[in-house]
Amino acid sequence: MERLQVLDVSDNDMSQLPAEIVQLRKLRVLRLNGLGLMTFPLQITSMVNLEVIEMSDNCLTNLPDDVVVLKKLAALMLNKNRFKTFPEQTYGLTSLTTLEMNGNRMKRLPEDVNRLGQLQKLRLDKNLIATLPEALTELQNLEVITLKCNDFKTFPMELIELELSRMKCLVLNKNDLDYLPIQVCTLLCLEVLSICGNHLSLIPDEVGDLASLRELWLCKNALMDLNLNLCSLIFVEILDLAGNHLQRLPEDLGNVRVRELYLSRNQFEIFPAQVCELLNLEILSMDENKLREVPEEIADLKHLRVLALTQNDFEHFPVEICKLKSLEELYFGGQRKRIGGVPEEIRVLTNLKKLFIEHSGVTSLPVTVRNLGSLRELKLPGNDIRCLPNELCVLSGLKLLQLQDNRISRLPENFDDFCYGRLKDLSLQSNPLEFPPLSVCVGGLRSIRSWLCKDRKRKAKERK
Repeated sequence: MERLQVLDVSDNDMSQLPAEIVQLRKLRVLRLNGLGLMTFPLQITSMVNLEVIEMSDNCLTNLPDDVVVLKKLAALMLNKNRFKTFPEQTYGLTSLTTLEMNGNRMKRLPEDVNRLGQLQKLRLDKNLIATLPEALTELQNLEVITLKCNDFKTFPMELIELELSRMKCLVLNKNDLDYLPIQVCTLLCLEVLSICGNHLSLIPDEVGDLASLRELWLCKNALMDLNLNLCSLIFVEILDLAGNHLQRLPEDLGNVRVRELYLSRNQFEIFPAQVCELLNLEILSMDENKLREVPEEIADLKHLRVLALTQNDFEHFPVEICKLKSLEELYFGGQRKRIGGVPEEIRVLTNLKKLFIEHSGVTSLPVTVRNLGSLRELKLPGNDIRCLPNELCVLSGLKLLQLQDNRISRLPENFDDFCYGRLKDLSLQSNPLEFPPLSVCVGGLRSIRSWLCKDRKRKAKERK
């Protein structure tokens, strides 16, 4: 035990640490999350080789002065405690590079916070902070700062002073910001910019100058037009514009290498043709718009794995989707109009693992569903399906099948093939089932299998 380097006793029923813990002098990582600790255990100050301490989800309000003896401590996680003031004892932790204090009750940072000279990552989400001290600009090693869910009414200009030129990640989600200053574009090393859940109606053109940007998160704002020069952000891989008021995208997306694009909950009536130029796209979400069709050019998205198109205005299942041979997850449904049958061309989607078509008036599945050998989850609730094809039961890898709220009266006679496969989750409620009776189906897979076996034996006996 004396050679132990990592100890995790999180989420146990102990209000204090055993005295013997001081013998673990070679300990490097100590995790004490979720123990309900009211005070910082003084035994820890004897473990001078500690590099990481996690004490999140406790009831701490301060740190002891003796904590400064932990000269090797590089990361301190104090999330979800009861700190009302910033623990200035951290100033003595000369190796500290990461400090997390999300979910506390702090209203401000101290004026001498610049004494944390080695700090690289500072996470202060879900506090009550409304302003930042000017001294923060002197933390020249700071690369990551997250301030989600605080009380900022205006953009904290301290974050864009020249001294913070090494900043790589800036998160200000869910504050009360209504503008993004042009000066943010001076953070030339910025790789992640996240300002979701504010009131932004405009993004400065100059954001296009952030050549190092990899992730841009602007969801849940008030953007009506994206005047931003996206084609210069050639290294952006994740672009989140969901929950705005957009009706179109910039014309030229050119060399943008976006892999994930989120456009849900906007006002698109026409599928943006520019999206089909994003040849590296792997995830596309366009739920809750007003789309009626999908262009044939979507077939150019050879790497698309996930496509979400729920709650649009489609009048039929867009057969163009069936050309996306790499597709693994398809989410469709919630249309105001009934789409009828699923096209036979769905057989091409042999890599599909999840197929969700909910509340769309689907009346039937094609026999070509048997080709979907990779399918693991099939959700078809709230449709008008009356009959299931026998070929469905060929999908031996299916783990989840949801068919509730349809009009199914009979299950396929070979449905018990599922019962011997991987199927674990079956939902059939709110169907007028007669074969087997609903009273049998509510008993689950084992009950259905037993009934079908007995029925098969009864019919064989009758034939004799």
